[in-house]
Amino acid sequence: MPSARDTGQAPPQALLVEGSAVARNILERVLKTAVLSDLRVLAVAVPQDVPDQLDQLELALVDIDLDDEAALSLIRRLPRQCWRLATTLYDEEERLLPALATGVHGYLLKQDRYERQVEALQSVLRGRPEMSPAMARTVLENLRQKGSQAQPLDADLELALGHLGRGRSVKETARAMKITSDEVAGLVARVYTLMHQPAGAQGAALNG
Repeated sequence: MPSARDTGQAPPQALLVEGSAVARNILERVLKTAVLSDLRVLAVAVPQDVPDQLDQLELALVDIDLDDEAALSLIRRLPRQCWRLATTLYDEEERLLPALATGVHGYLLKQDRYERQVEALQSVLRGRPEMSPAMARTVLENLRQKGSQAQPLDADLELALGHLGRGRSVKETARAMKITSDEVAGLVARVYTLMHQPAGAQGAALNG
């Protein structure tokens, strides 16, 4: 990706909230590798250190491990145009589900290797967020509970989450469903949107 200097434009701004200094350094490198080498990164240790003015932010990685309530509150007040990702050490659905409900576009696992984190962030920014098998199973159950019994969950969405929940890759899921990988990725991205909707609107939207 060309630098902002090459295009004559101001570099985009990103926010990084991370309690560990070591992880903060790694994630800042991830941001600049995945997005732009001269990306302007505001890196802080806790949500309370984030300034009030966030209008110019285009991307945010927010650690939900140290103080999840403060982290979720921060995610809610990020500007609409900002790509929002939760970061966590723990691939636990109980921890990540509230982050999905706040409107994150994806999440990064801090225990993943550096190259894997770069790939995961780039996938989110391309509109192809990933979802672990445990999260897919939990989200599927959550959406089933919120859907109307008279209007069951959209069949393609349910099938995709079912395959992913069994540990199948996007390509394997696409092959099993006889659709393209892009269509599977679109279904996963739709899940993130659904999870952020209020309960009433969510139930109405489950059928496509």
